[in-house]
Amino acid sequence: MQSFMNNPSPTIAPVGRAARRRAPGAQRTRHTRAAVTIIEVLFAIGVILIGLVGVVALIPIAGRDAGEALRLDAANRIASSAAAELSGRNLRSLDGLVFLDIDPMNDDGMTPPTIIDSSTDHADAKPQLMQATPPANSRIRVVKDLLDRPRFLFPPPGNPVGRECAGLDAPGFALSFNPSAGFRETRMASFCIDPDFIAKNATTAVLPMSGPRNAYQTARFPYYSEWYSALTPPSAALPGVGTRPPLPRMYRVGVGSASSFVASMVADALTQADGSLMMHRPKDRTLPPSQVMNNMDAGSSVPGSRRSAGRYTWLATVTPPLDGSLHYNVTVVVIESREAYANTYDFASAPASPSAEENPASERVFWVTNPVQLGSTIEVSMYGPETVDADVRPGEWVMLSRQVYETDGSGTPVRPHSTQPAVHRWYRVQRILGKEEGPFNNQPPFTTLSGVWKRQVILEGPPWQFGFENNGNSATPETLLADDTYATVVEGAVSIREFSIQLDP
Repeated sequence: MQSFMNNPSPTIAPVGRAARRRAPGAQRTRHTRAAVTIIEVLFAIGVILIGLVGVVALIPIAGRDAGEALRLDAANRIASSAAAELSGRNLRSLDGLVFLDIDPMNDDGMTPPTIIDSSTDHADAKPQLMQATPPANSRIRVVKDLLDRPRFLFPPPGNPVGRECAGLDAPGFALSFNPSAGFRETRMASFCIDPDFIAKNATTAVLPMSGPRNAYQTARFPYYSEWYSALTPPSAALPGVGTRPPLPRMYRVGVGSASSFVASMVADALTQADGSLMMHRPKDRTLPPSQVMNNMDAGSSVPGSRRSAGRYTWLATVTPPLDGSLHYNVTVVVIESREAYANTYDFASAPASPSAEENPASERVFWVTNPVQLGSTIEVSMYGPETVDADVRPGEWVMLSRQVYETDGSGTPVRPHSTQPAVHRWYRVQRILGKEEGPFNNQPPFTTLSGVWKRQVILEGPPWQFGFENNGNSATPETLLADDTYATVVEGAVSIREFSIQLDP
């Protein structure tokens, strides 16, 4: 009893609403649960969405880069394969390589041939077929017979003698600088092996001896006459044909015999790589391109099968060494999605005022000057006429060309250098800066240069020697620029492979 009285009864904890009633002054306690608020959820969703957007944005970039890597890998493999094929087909013998001679203003010392050895009678000499306006069956000339010291028969007719003659020189040089005044001992002619282009674009129509002509000439690489200055519209009449120093060009060489070129189907087999594609793009750019058909015969009169699907073809530039030896420099150039036809036109059929969209763009030639060389890069100013497309793409390849001339006391070029042929080298386009429209003032040797555009281009490759310097004389700018540098832009040139080979002409 005593124990009960001393120990009060235990308090029974309230339940329900009573549990929520607290005495005044009682301390409240916070009860937490394992959960997140709606703001936190929204913030997390936003972070995830940002990450997903970044990943989605990277997918096309990664795909493009992967495709570019595959494209370049394929182009490099094709270049190596083409180089091996040229060697395997015995390029050094020059057998089967022919070119067109359709320009009566470019005799190259062979009408008649210029004798350099009149003391020896050569039994292997061949008849002369080098008339000023050659008949149709002799407009195709064999490279091997003309390149290096060819031997021709000379009268008297009853007892002809074989004489060693001056070899093939660069286009236009023999006309502008008579070889009879002195034979250039070193090998001077460069040529471009391009069977597919020749099979589809070659014509045996002779260019006019007199009268206007424009810049286009498919027998050259690039397909512009050596008398074209690269700063005027190519559709306009060429001024000063044969009266000023010619600019560096190559003979465009095909495969065939002295009577014909091979059919386009055979040319395809020689120059098309797996997956090569050549398309015809009309001059009207609003029309879609069309696939080119093979021809079954050399006269292109019998249609054949569709061209094999693909995208790559190649050409090869062959240039003589500076030391006069037989070790020529060969560059195989792989071209992606090349146009099958050049879409060039003669002076009579030229559009009234052709625009940059109407003029051919698969090969273009521009003037290059104002060089800044640093390491393996060269920044240059590239000038071209407003009527020619100014598009130059980073990652593609361009060819720089220069011919060294001997000059008079005032610095005016008067004759080609006696021992140095034209130099042609390929460079990779690293970067393109903005395009500026003319006129441009105080760009030597011009006081005002109008009707042209200018772009700053950064090239990657070996050092290059630029020739032009403003010496203040009164010669025409075109003459002063004869020994400067010119760039050939081949649309779609994505890879090159260089090697040397000893030719046995």
